[in-house]
Amino acid sequence: MAQAINADSPAYNSDKNYILRIASERNNILRIEPFFKGIEECKKLDDAKFYNIMIATTEAVNNAIIHGNCSNPLKIVEISVCFSSEGVIISVTDEGSGFSCDDIADPTAPENLMREGGRGVFLMRALAKKIDFFASPIRSGVVMHF
Repeated sequence: MAQAINADSPAYNSDKNYILRIASERNNILRIEPFFKGIEECKKLDDAKFYNIMIATTEAVNNAIIHGNCSNPLKIVEISVCFSSEGVIISVTDEGSGFSCDDIADPTAPENLMREGGRGVFLMRALAKKIDFFASPIRSGVVMHF
């Protein structure tokens, strides 16, 4: 059973599953780091792994807010963190209908180097061991394994 926690208070859950739900407002990205720092298992991670998780999760949440929920503050982004024998699994879901990975331009291609956006999925793939996207008509997201 996953438990929702407040990013401003210490995280505790005996099942090693933690959930943060935020409104789709960009300033709520600031709640991600305190959420992770409040989870006892995160305190045991080495710095490199912790910051890889932070960067990838921040990119996923940013994409969920902007692209998935179209920055609609009435829509929710959910961040779920699970600790298992296989590592850390992070799921970020939104209320959008998803996208096709094939439609994402390669940010390392010369014609895309100066583009302002388009690097989030690239970074998530580079930082996580495994990444899977999912979509339905009412919910979509990403699952990242670290």
